Amino acid sequence: MPVQQLDEALFHVGILAQTSVSRSSVEGPKGKARGMSEHEYNEDFYSYIDAGSRRSARAVAAILKNEMKIDSLLDVGAGHGAWAAEWLAAGVTDVLAVDGNYVKRDQLAIPAKAFKAHDLGTPLDLKKKFDLVQTLEVAEHLPGDKADLFVKNLVAHGDVILFSAAVPHQGGEHHVNEQPPEYWREKLKAHGYAVFDFIRPRLVDNSDVMPWYRFNTYLYANAAGQKRLSKAILDSRVPNDRKLEIGGDLKWALRRAAVRLIPAALVKSIAMAKARVEAAARR
Repeated sequence: MPVQQLDEALFHVGILAQTSVSRSSVEGPKGKARGMSEHEYNEDFYSYIDAGSRRSARAVAAILKNEMKIDSLLDVGAGHGAWAAEWLAAGVTDVLAVDGNYVKRDQLAIPAKAFKAHDLGTPLDLKKKFDLVQTLEVAEHLPGDKADLFVKNLVAHGDVILFSAAVPHQGGEHHVNEQPPEYWREKLKAHGYAVFDFIRPRLVDNSDVMPWYRFNTYLYANAAGQKRLSKAILDSRVPNDRKLEIGGDLKWALRRAAVRLIPAALVKSIAMAKARVEAAARR
């Protein structure tokens, strides 16, 4: 690898405050191991991620609103609600954002009534279904033994799911279950959901969209949900015999290669430091 490329890759490790808006908590009984709840995401973290999330959300909403009817949306692992706010701005009238109780209500980008505090490591039952359920860069923050429950919570609330999760060596703050996309595909497939690679090709050259959304985002739908999808989305269905590969451009590949060489503790420290610097610059 040329030195210049390696230097660039290491520089990009500086954006390891893995910046999806979605950062969920896993809260457990006091004194017991609680997974994500032992790592609470502070305001620097959310301030850092919100700007990029708003730009990314606008791009994704513009694409999907033209391809399917979305009157209601559930955002699982919503953080401050940056994505939820953009869906509201796009005309979706019924939006609910769910995340941990540590999210400060006075920092929400959405009305307080549109936010529900919930431990995502426990069953979620909202007594309704939504036109679209989204969870973006959240699943990697839950321990592996919570993955099946997390997916079950998603499918219980919608027939169409917008999903992305950090891939191996992506790096970020408190990533405890980075997995290739095929891992999540199999879990959703077990519930009858097919995968559609509709979003990524339409974002690949859009630098306004953060790379984890550009390269990791898939649409899933069960039989009922597929009836609501446009022909263009249906045509993007990934055949069962074709494996979902980890995507990305050269810069993304270099970043992942660099992260692979760095101890996890250092990756976390870089992520947190970068978040503090970027948040301070916006104040």
